[in-house]
Amino acid sequence: MLDLDGTVYAGESAIPGAPAAIEALRSAGLGVRFATNTTRLSRRALVERLQRLGIDVAAEDLITAPVAAAAWLRERRVRTVALYVAAAGRADFDEFRIDERAPGAVVVGDLGPAWTFDLLNRAFRQLLGGAELLAIQRNRYWKTADGLTLDAGPFVAALEYAAGKQAVTVGKPSAAFFAAAARSLDLPASQVLMVGDDVVSDVEGAMAAGLRGVLVRTGKFRPADLDRETAPHAVIDSIAELPRLLLGARKAALGASRREAPGLPTARSSRIAAEMRSIFDFLQSLRRRHPRLWLLVRHPGLYVERVIYRTALLPFWRRQKPGSIDEDPKLLERTEEYNAAAERYFADHEDTQFLLDKPFSDVEGFPEHLIRAGTVMAAGRIQPGDTVVEIGAGTCWLSHLLNRYGCRTVAVDVSRTALEIGKQLFEREPLTNWSLDPQFVNYDGRTLPLEDAMCDRVIVYDAFHHIPNQRELLAEMRRILRPRGMVLMSEPGVGHADAPASVAERETGVLENELVVADIAALADAVGFHDTTLLVSTPYFRHEVPAGRLGDFVGGSGFRHYWALFSQHLMVHHYILIHVGPNVPTTDRPGNAALLAAISFEEPADAHRRLTGGEPGRAVIGVENRGDAVWLHDAGKGWTRLGGHLFAVNNSSRELVAYDWLRVGFERDVEPDDRVIVDIELPAIDRPGAYEVELDVVLESVTWFAKRGSPTASLRITVE
Repeated sequence: MLDLDGTVYAGESAIPGAPAAIEALRSAGLGVRFATNTTRLSRRALVERLQRLGIDVAAEDLITAPVAAAAWLRERRVRTVALYVAAAGRADFDEFRIDERAPGAVVVGDLGPAWTFDLLNRAFRQLLGGAELLAIQRNRYWKTADGLTLDAGPFVAALEYAAGKQAVTVGKPSAAFFAAAARSLDLPASQVLMVGDDVVSDVEGAMAAGLRGVLVRTGKFRPADLDRETAPHAVIDSIAELPRLLLGARKAALGASRREAPGLPTARSSRIAAEMRSIFDFLQSLRRRHPRLWLLVRHPGLYVERVIYRTALLPFWRRQKPGSIDEDPKLLERTEEYNAAAERYFADHEDTQFLLDKPFSDVEGFPEHLIRAGTVMAAGRIQPGDTVVEIGAGTCWLSHLLNRYGCRTVAVDVSRTALEIGKQLFEREPLTNWSLDPQFVNYDGRTLPLEDAMCDRVIVYDAFHHIPNQRELLAEMRRILRPRGMVLMSEPGVGHADAPASVAERETGVLENELVVADIAALADAVGFHDTTLLVSTPYFRHEVPAGRLGDFVGGSGFRHYWALFSQHLMVHHYILIHVGPNVPTTDRPGNAALLAAISFEEPADAHRRLTGGEPGRAVIGVENRGDAVWLHDAGKGWTRLGGHLFAVNNSSRELVAYDWLRVGFERDVEPDDRVIVDIELPAIDRPGAYEVELDVVLESVTWFAKRGSPTASLRITVE
């Protein structure tokens, strides 16, 4: 892995000997990739520059921080961004929509002298509005023709400090960046060498991720870089010396092999290695560019199985039109009229007691109400302490259920009469939790009289199809939700507008819209939401099989009939989930997300430490998030740390000494597939003997990961 600026080239010129060195490495059968944090050039522009310098390179050989950033955004389905990168580097983000008002992510690269107070302040305000902070890289400085110059890192740190938000770093020295580099070569990290002029981002970052690190004395190198605590595996004057360093070591190893196996054909080995590299590069390209063909090559049985299933289900396929953001202007003009009709519906209702006793008074619909309410709460991962706004709350029975559950509720409706009935419901129930200060808010059907970012969830239960100005209300929901907030809807689907109950309500003047989920998704995207999903569940369909035939049903017997009914019911009711940010669970509300960690030892490598009695020790641990949820590192709800249980070891038995012996925090939130390095100060142990520390990740006040099936790791300690 070769860094570019300062290692392969400086400015517009190649480092002396760089093209020849790279060719020598390739001729010896070594895989070569180029890794760069630069945001001033796109990947295509970098390929063109390297080719002008006499270095043969394909786009697939370049692993760049902007491309990694685009992949991160794509994986988390971020569609709108605010870009703070040089114009030449924007080409790698063409697939995303620029949104300066309410972006899903603020993407920060190197703008150089283009940075101004106004630009920083704009990014700061976008972060306060809920955007994610994505640092393409956070280098402190770089070498230009004029000398050392500030890079993107100081500006990222300023935004973190001002907005109180931790940036996600995708370039060097991110462990995820180096892991992706190793995967591109299909090699374990320990067999990959990173060569660069930045002792922090290139060398120490690579070594922390398990790679080897070589520092060159070109580019931004300074003599003080050699005084750091972590020493590179090697230091060379320039990349020109790299073939001698690597191939010389190879020859030494080869000589030893020859003594054991005379006549080893080195030229033939090199040709085979080159051919293998060519085949490997072809397969990697196939995997990236044609994933379906790759599936056929790698897993032909699985591919055929998919084809069979898709063919069998083809009769149930339904064409779905693209969503539209166009609203009916005639409906919009009648907004006040529909608001007045909603008030009349409740004010003139003949049976106020029926309204007050909902959902129990709805004898036929009561089971479905319970199913739908529970499904919405589970899908939204609602928990006690959340602030939940219910829009179109009606007589507030769902808000009262949430109040009993421990949520702070704000019931919102255009009908004052409905809210008065709701207040009566709260007042008559002796177990209402008044300490949560339940609110009842009347609004004009357009603007929610609520503060920005004041709630965790918005619930719309059987109400959105009554709203004529859906885009306007979605924008208001986006405004009042916090960064990880969600809108949760339980709404009727196809055919509802023509149902007898809907026809009867329409006669009172109440609007009965036929909802189109693709349109809702398009409107949500237009007002700045990150993503819209549907929960594949229905409250109205239950399927029974004989108790003795469960195995047959699971094996496919009767599945066609089941799927025909299930898919039909999916169209008549929808659970719609609209996400402010990426739809990734976090440890403050993990739900059923997998909590899995892989713990490894950086130091001591053999997982055995000798200590002197009464004195603390040190260990360096690598922890990788192999689960589904983001580990939050701040104290509070969702606080996730590395912990350890101390055992005394006597022969083959263990005796617990201290269950909560060790706690060490992470420096940042840990995304799925991310890896962090934790420097631990081991508490002093007074009594000599053999001990074992069982290391595990702990979600404070909730669970140890091992209880969710995560593997632990053991550090052996000998106290003398």
